[in-house]
Amino acid sequence: MKLIQAKAYFLVSLIFIITTNVWDLSAQTIVNGIITSNSTWTKQNSPYIVTANTLVQEGVVLTVEPGTIVKFNAAVSLQIDGTLMAQGTAREHITFTANSTSPYRGYWNRIHFTGPNVYTNPNNAPPKSYLEYCDLQFGGSLGKGMVLIENVTNHVNNCTISNSSSAGIYLKKSPTRIEKSIISNNTGSGIYHESDPYFDTYIIDNEIANNSSPAIYFADIGAYYQLNITHNNIHSNAGGIYINQEGGSGSCKIHISQNVIQHNTANLATAIYISKGFDIDISCNVITDNYATNGHVIYLQRGWNPYTNKLLNNYISANQAAVGDIIRADFYVSYPTSFELAGNQITSNTANSGAILRLLGASFYYPSFSFNINNNVITQNTAFTTFSLKWFKGTINNNEINNTVSYEIMNENEAGDVAIDAKHNYWNRTTTELNNKVYDWFDNGNLSMGTTKQEILSSQGNGTDQILDLVVIDL
Repeated sequence: MKLIQAKAYFLVSLIFIITTNVWDLSAQTIVNGIITSNSTWTKQNSPYIVTANTLVQEGVVLTVEPGTIVKFNAAVSLQIDGTLMAQGTAREHITFTANSTSPYRGYWNRIHFTGPNVYTNPNNAPPKSYLEYCDLQFGGSLGKGMVLIENVTNHVNNCTISNSSSAGIYLKKSPTRIEKSIISNNTGSGIYHESDPYFDTYIIDNEIANNSSPAIYFADIGAYYQLNITHNNIHSNAGGIYINQEGGSGSCKIHISQNVIQHNTANLATAIYISKGFDIDISCNVITDNYATNGHVIYLQRGWNPYTNKLLNNYISANQAAVGDIIRADFYVSYPTSFELAGNQITSNTANSGAILRLLGASFYYPSFSFNINNNVITQNTAFTTFSLKWFKGTINNNEINNTVSYEIMNENEAGDVAIDAKHNYWNRTTTELNNKVYDWFDNGNLSMGTTKQEILSSQGNGTDQILDLVVIDL
């Protein structure tokens, strides 16, 4: 009798548990229209089904609890004129997705954060809205990202943003901090910025992968601010980092450091492209296995303001440029400019018909420009030439240089131009070999003599006096 009672009690308890779970799974909340007062979307009442365009009014806070699921009907947006506090946890993410059993990219529109054109430096004030530990997928149908942040400061942290039919995150005049997130498999860039952010923007410690446009794309920027791209894993995109200024020159400072940029494929520049100036610091990055189909791996272009460019302590290896160069720098303008390449290991790259480093300086009527190529290891590369130099002023000193090339130095300075100082390098070649690897006035009378072959040969180091402070990057 006791055994029968125990079995009956267990059966009743099991039925209660099953019916309770079914009730929770079937619960849902329909939302649409204008939210005019502070509201909270809870895990208990989810999923929330957004059946039509929904707007959070200015001054109103919408809070979304950890574990909440939000589903959007086709072609529907959530616009945040007020504040969205969507802060999940590591154990309970918040989900924004399609209300479909067969979802696809672009099923729903986007979450659109807007502001009143009041620009706040994220260093000095808290963001207006937060997306933390959120998973967003299958939106982006309006063409400006699945997350559109416009004229407002936001913080995106520990999110997964994937399968958008446009960019993953689209910024417009928004100084935003994006960190510790996975931004992948979007039809467009992972992160796209349309115009000036006006204050500092931070892209830190993210994985940005498998996007069909450059992983990070900043268009037409030029204001006085800092762009910090640090400690990201940028891989398998149609381009790595692309920064452009449509006018004469940019004015901001760009820091690209401690990133892994690898397995990206693009036309113009596959790893890093920066156009029209800017103060640039590219340091301590691992740049490997990128493929440029019709351009270069790293491409830096001139501007119309005084600026400095630095490539320091990077590991650049196993990249390919089908018809271009591994590193190309074009600086043919009159403003005081300096370019420093130091402490890098540039090895095992292939530029079939191009150069490992193609450096185009300013006209010699403007002596304020200088290249300084010092203390690098540039070895085991395959190309037509290691250095292609035109309007070159500066030094190539204390490097280890030995590559499979027709020429180690291709001097394109015109006759009578400033000398090329390429002394005190270790070439690991015999005198005869090195003599045949330097192309200058002795080979073409239209070119400058520069540092004569005899000086280059007589100053060759023995490989033991090179001080190469290469940084080991812990990612």
